[in-house]
Amino acid sequence: MMWAEFEKIAGYEVSYEDYTNVIEPMYNATSLSKAEFVKTLNRKAFDLKYKKQEMVKAMKAIAAERKENAEHFTNYEAENKLRDLAEKYAETFHRFSTPEIARKQTFQTFGCSYPAELIIYGGLVNGRYYEIERIALA
Repeated sequence: MMWAEFEKIAGYEVSYEDYTNVIEPMYNATSLSKAEFVKTLNRKAFDLKYKKQEMVKAMKAIAAERKENAEHFTNYEAENKLRDLAEKYAETFHRFSTPEIARKQTFQTFGCSYPAELIIYGGLVNGRYYEIERIALA
């Protein structure tokens, strides 16, 4: 059973680490069907504390605030929170990946920028990092 397949059958998200280190070995050690095995698990033990949509929504809220106020002031606290959320998102949903926050310039004032996209990169393929996911933030 694959990670995405497990999440589809279970109806909730689990971390890649929990799936590969705990759930998959447990499943391989039983002779239960996939659906029966999922029913035997304690959801509270594996269900993610932070959901994918909730994390994206939080990152978009920070980016929208930064876009609106980029020309007036720099909010380093919000920028750091966004970077921390992006790193947590990449770690939780894309193991061994690197998050990058792409920025766009504002049109009114030269030099002001805001976080526009979150790009998650995987490992090297033919000397280039490949893109796993791209999320429009603002």
